[in-house]
Amino acid sequence: MSCLLLCQFMSCLSASDLRTLDDYIRHLMLQWQDREADLRMGVRLRDIQRSLSVVLIRADGLDQAKHKCPRSMTKTHGFEALLRPSLSVLMLWAQGHALAFEIKDADVYKNTNANVEGISRVLDKVYNNCNQALPVHICIVQDNCSRDCKNGLLLSWCVKLHLLQVCERISLQYPSKGHTHGPLDGLGGQAVTKCSACEFSTADSLVEIYDAFLQQSTVDGGASFKGAWKGDVAA
Repeated sequence: MSCLLLCQFMSCLSASDLRTLDDYIRHLMLQWQDREADLRMGVRLRDIQRSLSVVLIRADGLDQAKHKCPRSMTKTHGFEALLRPSLSVLMLWAQGHALAFEIKDADVYKNTNANVEGISRVLDKVYNNCNQALPVHICIVQDNCSRDCKNGLLLSWCVKLHLLQVCERISLQYPSKGHTHGPLDGLGGQAVTKCSACEFSTADSLVEIYDAFLQQSTVDGGASFKGAWKGDVAA
């Protein structure tokens, strides 16, 4: 019956509407194929990461809407009128090694430098977990944002890692453009829900909230490190 209704609906559409519908259906199919490929890659790398010395790192920013500082559960007109800048939160996951959130003050630029700092710190966790050594192959998955993820600066950093013999191979992978959601998005949704029920007045307070959240998280039970840190301080 649903197929019949769909055919009746499509018969009432104009030629331009049909083209729009076809484009949208094609978009949904590409998104589904992209998520399927991402899932297969994650499972495959999880199975071979020890034997073939490879690590999969995912990095993604968390929605800043809930991170306006200070945050209070008691809403007043005067409080809402305050200028409350948003803290930036970067989710980092080195599969099988570390799961972390990096929190930065509002005055720290959200750019390639901040992105590289977060990835470098999680690589340090991998280094410590692998007996003072890094895997031969580093695979980094991020979104298509040209501001901090997909640009020449990040590529230059990767080239430098190879030239300094930090790793033999490093690959950058990006999903297809569109409303693609990766494994970190579900975790981020849970984190924001937790944060929305808490109060904080500084970045350090938010670090404590997310550190406690990650300690209780069941994502990646094999990770040796789960926690949060403040990004714009000395390592």
